[in-house]
Amino acid sequence: MSQRKVEEYKKYKANRKQILAREKRMRKIRKFIGIIVGIAVIGGFGYWGYYSYQVAHRPEVTFTNLITQDSYGFIIPTIADAE
Repeated sequence: MSQRKVEEYKKYKANRKQILAREKRMRKIRKFIGIIVGIAVIGGFGYWGYYSYQVAHRPEVTFTNLITQDSYGFIIPTIADAE
């Protein structure tokens, strides 16, 4: 082995605990970010699927005004065309 390789090996051995701790921390961070991205992707597809299902199966709804006011401004519920 050349002298340069020996020096690099000694440097690695001297800082091995810090290097291994840093690698372990980076693995945990990558795993956490991967889980968050996976949840976001699955949630996005779930939301998209639910939304497209709701749009496709939306019933036709017509709204009619069933509330009228008398001359004093009181709100009186009535049913239109009931008679």
